[in-house]
Amino acid sequence: ALDTVTDWRQSVTVSNALSGKVPGLFVSQRSSRPGADGASFSVRGISTYRDNSALIVVDGVANRDGLDRIDPNDIESITVLKDASAAIYGAQSANGVILVTTKRGTTGKPKISYSFNRGFVSPVRLLKMADAATYARKVNDLALQAGQTLPFSDQVIADYESGKLPSTDW
Repeated sequence: ALDTVTDWRQSVTVSNALSGKVPGLFVSQRSSRPGADGASFSVRGISTYRDNSALIVVDGVANRDGLDRIDPNDIESITVLKDASAAIYGAQSANGVILVTTKRGTTGKPKISYSFNRGFVSPVRLLKMADAATYARKVNDLALQAGQTLPFSDQVIADYESGKLPSTDW
């Protein structure tokens, strides 16, 4: 079985682009933290005892480091070998082979391309926080509904409202 992926360039990482594109290829991302180790690949499940990941071959060089260090724009083709077609790589290919071919230089006029990705890290909305007196009143309301004694006295709530540090005998 031979599968070639052609539309990987829309993703930020190659592992995200391969996820769901090839039948029988399972992509497991270990962490969503930026800069963390990349995803692991297995073709048709786990078939060996120790290293269950697929063999990754980049431009003819066997490499198990992963694909996330390669810029998707530098890749010319990605091919996934399964079953007997992967056997040319020997015992290492028991879990399938992912062949990556990167772009080569060509003669002629140079082509310059520019790509820009930007992410924003900010809260979608800011929550309005309660002050200490409001919080104490709400906790008292919950205790009253549960039939418990009130944890905050009226004096403590008044101290919170005035900005004075309440006594700690409650």
